[in-house]
Amino acid sequence: MTAWQTTIIEHPYFPEHPTQDERDFQATEEYIFHFYRWGPSENDDFTDSPPIESSTSSRVPVSDMAIQAELANLRAERDRLRWEVTEKNEQLCDRHQLQKELAQARA
Repeated sequence: MTAWQTTIIEHPYFPEHPTQDERDFQATEEYIFHFYRWGPSENDDFTDSPPIESSTSSRVPVSDMAIQAELANLRAERDRLRWEVTEKNEQLCDRHQLQKELAQARA
């Protein structure tokens, strides 16, 4: 009967309180953006470039803004997937509880 004594540990996820891995990733990401720019350097002449139409600083190249947008999309999908995992874990816990109650009722 030890097969029914399964313990499930839930680790709730709160996007407003990032984990240490997420903080480390964010720090690495900021380091890369600061020291390894994919766009033109700050010393380049932007007189021939079209103006950037956005509310952000005009010193940020378009490619960096595109990267930031992609990162935001990836973070949103990550949060959505974590939410789905949490819901599935709750359903699994409920199912295990029902199976346990059914086994006890049959006994």
